[in-house]
Amino acid sequence: MKLLFTLFHGLILILLPAFQGHCQISDTYIITLDGDTIRTEVKYSSKLHVNNREVVAKEKGKFARYGPGQLKGFCNGKDVFESRSINGVSAFLLRRITGHLNLYLCDETIVNEMIKMENPVNAAVAIGAATGGMIGGAVAGAVTSVVTEAVHMPAIPITGQSEGGLKIFNPNTSKKKRLQELQEYFAELPEISSIINREPFNLEVYIEAVEASNHLQEKENQRSHEENKKADGF
Repeated sequence: MKLLFTLFHGLILILLPAFQGHCQISDTYIITLDGDTIRTEVKYSSKLHVNNREVVAKEKGKFARYGPGQLKGFCNGKDVFESRSINGVSAFLLRRITGHLNLYLCDETIVNEMIKMENPVNAAVAIGAATGGMIGGAVAGAVTSVVTEAVHMPAIPITGQSEGGLKIFNPNTSKKKRLQELQEYFAELPEISSIINREPFNLEVYIEAVEASNHLQEKENQRSHEENKKADGF
């Protein structure tokens, strides 16, 4: 089956250098709604649900609280967070993996608000292309949600674009349905099926699946680059 790598491309330039993965402990900053990076003191919190809701950063010598509607993102000295909104619910999603396909993490209470679920789960993860359409045939900009088996994870997967829709993977139904949803999402990348089908099925499966898809994308980009050079006579 041909890999549809044309569905996602590079990172949005206005997000650089802010959204490039983990940041250094001495490198804390906020990203304004205009896209400006302001290096300032940011209070660190190890609690995901706190980081998803707000950030406390110094402004003009005083600390101020910012919600996800007031900033594009921030770095707290360890992780990078990006402001996103799903079904009218905004949150700072932790960027766990940055690449052609992004992986985000979010607290379960916020995710349940986003997908309007009655039964809470542990947390949420999001995977998404940095730009372009979503893989698996989803329409760019559309927000979809999936319900899967109740398995406690430190965070629940969500997928989408830096400037587009997100797909939430919610572990709240049978393992079979959860596996089927992930298999369908990566249907154009059969090379990573062994990762998806392995045991135990946990957050690491999502992480490794995204890393593998990014690796395949890089190889495809290199192949296309070499073919273009030959076609141009270089």
